[in-house]
This record gives sequence, structure tokens and C-alpha cells, in this order.
Amino acid sequence: MPELPEVETVRQYLLPRIVDRRIVTARFLDHRVLPLMEAAAASQILIGRTIHDITRRGKYLVFWLSAQGMIIVHLRMTGRLFVVDGLGPPAGERCSAWFQLDNGQGLCFQDTRRFGTIYVGDQQLLSEIPGLANLGPDPTSSKWTGSVLHQRIHQRRAPIKSLLLNQTVVAGIGNIYADESLHCAGIHPQRLGLSLDAEECDTLAQCVKDILQSALAYEGTTFRDFRLGYDQTGSFQERLQVYGRTGEECRHCSGSIERISIAGRSSHYCPNCQPS
Repeated sequence: MPELPEVETVRQYLLPRIVDRRIVTARFLDHRVLPLMEAAAASQILIGRTIHDITRRGKYLVFWLSAQGMIIVHLRMTGRLFVVDGLGPPAGERCSAWFQLDNGQGLCFQDTRRFGTIYVGDQQLLSEIPGLANLGPDPTSSKWTGSVLHQRIHQRRAPIKSLLLNQTVVAGIGNIYADESLHCAGIHPQRLGLSLDAEECDTLAQCVKDILQSALAYEGTTFRDFRLGYDQTGSFQERLQVYGRTGEECRHCSGSIERISIAGRSSHYCPNCQPS
């Protein structure tokens, strides 16, 4: 599933291509992509609106439109957004949604596994979409600090790996970057949140920020599905320290990367660098 760096990479790709463009038509070709509205109603709202800006909240992309309109997109597992020339979806591409723009280009939302969602409406959507209204702080912002992390977990008995995946604790982190951040901080993924002291939280918060910024610099991680734009992939997978490296040698010591399951999620760590 795309995590914060992948979603932010998509945002940066889209900004120069579709901001200040007017939506001429909006077609929703798979009804499952719109969980809260009928396709005809969503299309009617969007026609004639201009895209003023695109921001990100956690793993959500927020399109700010003229006349207080809004589109919110959650890519989930296999969702992609890319801009192509043409007056309709390109041949051979199955777009779940198509937004025709006033410059002869279009924005395609493609989703192989069909779990992605699009929400259309006004700015009240920000408080109405389940999972969006109660997001924790963005770990790339100045609001994310060790003291904030410590405050949010110091009474929690859940494993720190699970807490990092909890979007109400911190927004945008998924399995890959939780594993990488914990390895950077030298913290075992099974340690309980309440066991981390303030200094450890400072270290972990900084590691989270550093790992995410590094992943952004390499345009995210691509194992199978993530694409930037039409067909460009990220390259951070070449720099992963623990995630997906079960049985391989740790790049920081002579240990072997191990894999365990925590709350049903795979967790990769080095037992030497991250003692329990």
C-alpha cells in the first residue's frame, strides 16, 4: 500500500500538471470508487470547477477546487493517478475515474484491485470521511517531535510497531517505513509503547522524519504496484535496511534480518541492532 512518501510523490507529480486546470467532464467508470455518492451527482458537482491546489493529509490526497469544491482520493493498495493527452481514457487503460481537463489532457485514476476511494463534495468532507478527521500529526511537519510521540504512547501497552501504524498516533506511516524507522532508532518492534522513555522517543521521531525524507528523495518504494505518473517507479527499495530482507545480513552488523508477525502484520528487524 502506498505510504506517505509515495502519496507525497504523486502529489508533487500532479501539481505542475493539473493545478489551474478546469474540469470539463468527470466520469466514474467503476461505481465502487465513490463510497458516499452516486456517479451522476459527483460528475455534476465537478464540471466547470478549477483545481486550485493539491495537498496531502496522511495517505489522502486533497484536491482544492473553485467554489469551495473538493476531491479527496485514497489510493489504498493499487491506486494510481496519472495525466495523459487525449479526450478520453487511453486505449488499453482501465480507468476507474476520468477527469477531462480544459487543455486537452485528462487525469486517470486506475486501481487494479479496486480498493481505492474518491470522495467529492465541499470542505466539510475533511470532517466527514472516516479515518481522515482524526488523523495524528504529519511526521514531516514541525508538529511531529519526540515529545509529541512520547505523549501519545507513554501509557499505551501496544507494541511500538502497532502504534506507528496507528494513523491516530501519527499519519501516513505503513509497514515499510515503520520497520525502517525502528531499525534506525535501534528499537525492537515488539517493545510496548509505555516502555519507551523520552530520549528514545526523540530518537525514534527523528528517525521517522529522516527515513521519510530519504524515501521522498528517491520517489518512494516500488515492489510491484506503485507507479509515479504513467509508468515511472520509485527507487527507495534499493536502500531498505530491513524490510523484505528476511535472512539477509544486516548492513550495520553481522546479524541476520528476522521476520515476525505483530498484530497480523509482518515486521522485519535485526536482533543485534534492535535488542528486545
